[in-house]
Amino acid sequence: MTKAAPFRFFALMLIMVLTFGACAPQAPPVPQPGPAAPVREGFFPPPSFCAPCEERVRIVTDQAGRTVIIDGPVRRLVSGCEFSTSAVVALGLWDRLVGVEARLGNDLAVPQLRDLTIVGTATDFDLEACIALEPDLVILPVWLLEQAEILAELGIPVILVESSRYPEAFSLIASAVGIPMTDADLADYYDRITLPNNG
Repeated sequence: MTKAAPFRFFALMLIMVLTFGACAPQAPPVPQPGPAAPVREGFFPPPSFCAPCEERVRIVTDQAGRTVIIDGPVRRLVSGCEFSTSAVVALGLWDRLVGVEARLGNDLAVPQLRDLTIVGTATDFDLEACIALEPDLVILPVWLLEQAEILAELGIPVILVESSRYPEAFSLIASAVGIPMTDADLADYYDRITLPNNG
């Protein structure tokens, strides 16, 4: 073997190592967190427990004492009073609203609400506009019992809420859309939110 042979051997080994090393599978890049989403003025981001459990049937008793069955996910919501709109926004589900009452207390927090279909007012509810939206759930004030029964006969689930009993109403709305909340969750979240001009 000549004196140059060892150098050629080691040069060949180095080329093989570099070649096969370049072909070896590379570890996937570690994802870097992006910038935090901006918080809208007056809007409180939902806590981690606000994730709807949409696969199960929910049976709730509304604040008029009616038993209401919600079978399936709630992706299209109609809110018939300002109070219930506030509750839906507080739960972080404003993007599921398709129709709202004319008086928008949350339009500054969520400007997109201004583009939704108006379904009348809490005292003059527009049944036809509501039905045309094909909602999965409608939330109305307790005094609109007659309208609730008409919608129920058409197979549209309706819960009736009372703003003067806010903590219970908030928990009812959360249960109806499929968000399980313990009493501790409710108390904590209720302390964190501010609802302007509840109606």
